[in-house]
Amino acid sequence: MDALRGKVAVVTGAAGGIGGAIAARLRAEGCRLALVDLDAGSLVSAPDVTTHAMDVSDARSWEALAAEVKEAHGGADLLVNNAGLTIHGTFADQSVEDLDRIVDVNLKGVLYGCRAFLPQLRARGAGHVVNLSSLAGRVAFPYQSTYCATKFAIRGFSAALRMELAGDGVGVTAVMPGAVATRLLDAARSYDRRASRKMAELMLEHGVRPERVADRVVRAIRRDEAEVLIGWDARVTTTAQALAPSVLYGALSMAFRARVRS
Repeated sequence: MDALRGKVAVVTGAAGGIGGAIAARLRAEGCRLALVDLDAGSLVSAPDVTTHAMDVSDARSWEALAAEVKEAHGGADLLVNNAGLTIHGTFADQSVEDLDRIVDVNLKGVLYGCRAFLPQLRARGAGHVVNLSSLAGRVAFPYQSTYCATKFAIRGFSAALRMELAGDGVGVTAVMPGAVATRLLDAARSYDRRASRKMAELMLEHGVRPERVADRVVRAIRRDEAEVLIGWDARVTTTAQALAPSVLYGALSMAFRARVRS
C-alpha cells in the first residue's frame, strides 16, 4: 500500500505509547482515523478522527465498531491491532483470571479485530493489517511466560493470515519491537513490584522511542513486509537465538535475575 493519504485506519490502544505514536504518524500521512481505547477520553479529537471506547476482548464490541467505522468513514483500509497488556511474575504465581485476561486482550483481541474488519478490507480491493507482536514473540523471556505465549501466537497467526489473504490484495505485517520506552510494564500487574519497577525503568531509559516504532510500521505498510524487527536488542537477540539458543536462554535467565535483584 503505497499511498496512505485518504485511507481509513483503525488503531487500537491508541491513547498513548506505541498506539498513540502510530495514530499520530498515520494522521500525518493523511489518513482518517478511528481510534480505539478503554480510555477514550485520552484519545485525540479532530474532524478527521472518530474515537471509540472499547474493550478489545469483547467480540460483540468489535462487530459494533466495524459498523460504526462503516457508517462514519465508509469502511476501513488499515487495521492496527496494538492494544495489549502484560503480567510480571512466574507462571506459577498467576491466577486463572490473570491467564484469561492476558489471552483475551492480547490474542483474542487480535483475532476478533481481524474477523470483524476483513470484509471491509477485502471490499475496498486492498488493505493492510498490522498486528503488534513483540521480540517476546520470537524469543522467550523469564517472568513473561503468558505474554510470550500470546505474542508467539500473534506472530504465527499473522503469518498464516498473510498467506490466506495473498490473493485478495490485503497485506499482513507482524511487528516485533524489542524494548520500547513506554509504561507497559510499569502499569502491569506484578507479583514482584520491585523487580518489575526496575525493568520498567530500564525500558524507559534504554528502549526505542514509540515514534521510531511508528515510523517503521508505516514503512512496513508501504513495503508490505511480512515481519518487522525493531531495535538493536531485537536484532542481536534473534541472531543469538539462531546461532546458540541454549546459550542465549541460559544467559537471559542469569542476567535477568542479576539485574532486577541488584
